[in-house]
Amino acid sequence: MGFDKNEAKKASVKRIGIHTIIPLVINPNADELKKYFNLTGDIDEPVYTKEVVDTKTNEEYLQTQIKLVFKTEEDPKYIDSISIFLDSRNRFSKTGKYQYINKQGQTTWTFDDEAAKEGEGRPDWIDFESFRKAHTGEETIINMIKASRNIGGSGEAFFDDINRIFKGDVSEIRASLIDVDDVTKKPLGFKVLLGIDGKYIRFYDKVFLTKNEFDITRLTKSLNKDKEAGYDFKANYTIKPQEYDPMAFTGDAVPAAGSSTVGDDDLPF
Repeated sequence: MGFDKNEAKKASVKRIGIHTIIPLVINPNADELKKYFNLTGDIDEPVYTKEVVDTKTNEEYLQTQIKLVFKTEEDPKYIDSISIFLDSRNRFSKTGKYQYINKQGQTTWTFDDEAAKEGEGRPDWIDFESFRKAHTGEETIINMIKASRNIGGSGEAFFDDINRIFKGDVSEIRASLIDVDDVTKKPLGFKVLLGIDGKYIRFYDKVFLTKNEFDITRLTKSLNKDKEAGYDFKANYTIKPQEYDPMAFTGDAVPAAGSSTVGDDDLPF
């Protein structure tokens, strides 16, 4: 199984709406794929990192697929996967701005390091000194982890060594998502909006809610903002979970798929 191939299931329930995601495994190996997706026979070990060449600039960089196999709290029998693609190159926009991220997982768009670290006129609880250029896909993964672990705005959320991920070491992501709550002893998880685009499952990667977050105002505001800007979530969805129907949305294959993100004020390449 190569990097760009996805496992197939003979039948799958595809549900749309806001769901509580319980991560089962990150970047599953061949045996784990067979286990969770009822595959038979021999399959190749999946490869999650590949070299990519930008056709416009000829820039070479590494891209790592972060594949998350999950079940939903609403229906533990429903197992599927979503993917985020993390690039070794920094995230930038058409106007030449770079996205910067700090140790709190907060982001900003600007042209250089000095401007990113300028804190005048901005909240004093933001750690400006730790801002560095972000990698494409990094903000999405960090926000997912923050929601899963219920990390507040001023709490720290960053990778100790993000370069390890491009070498195939996703242990830090795995440790952050595949865990249990210290107090309740229940699996960690988060809420996300799932939609269907043809036979593909899509997830809205701008907003992740905590398991106990029932106010969806952040989600609806983000969806409306994207729609007004022309970056609307291109999938069929509802903002509330549908009733479980094993006959609905069945198909022959459910490839893993993520969705791309755009900056607050710029459209990245």
